[in-house]
Amino acid sequence: EKFKNAGFNVFCQYQPADREVGEIDLIAICENHVIVVEVKSTYIKSSIQEIYEYLNFTLNKAAYQLSKKVEFVKNGFLNQFFENLDDVKIHSWIIDTTLEFDHEYFGNHLKVSLDEVIITSNCESEFMQKLVDEQFDIEKDEVKIDPIQFLESIEKNTFWSKQLGNYDHYMEKMLSKLAS
Repeated sequence: EKFKNAGFNVFCQYQPADREVGEIDLIAICENHVIVVEVKSTYIKSSIQEIYEYLNFTLNKAAYQLSKKVEFVKNGFLNQFFENLDDVKIHSWIIDTTLEFDHEYFGNHLKVSLDEVIITSNCESEFMQKLVDEQFDIEKDEVKIDPIQFLESIEKNTFWSKQLGNYDHYMEKMLSKLAS
């Protein structure tokens, strides 16, 4: 729904005829941009062994699976939408429910958090400020993000760069609120 609301043509849980490819969790198309997504739902790691297994098994396996899916999308799926594939830009993301290894590449695939995707698609650039000011229940006019701007924001790590760049400021504000 977040990708649809941002203006993408969306295909969820796409089942290629070739069983070797496996189910493609999400294909999102806008203009000449195509996002191919592998979704993972994991938990916060509490030991070095869990982190090691997550990195070396979960994320590397997701990258392996995503490589096969991207090949299928390039060589079979996109022909029905584009006459010339030369100008098509394919973006491949591993979207996970945790923040570990965010914005690192596994193979050619960017790992991003579901939180970032949701917050960015909701145009919540002032997320931490709203958290500090407890303004989440305030109604706001619906803002629609441009799909290409959304894609670029995710790939350029705009959200986390902004939020973490102001982290000390937000923490000082939060602590002063708690102290009063």
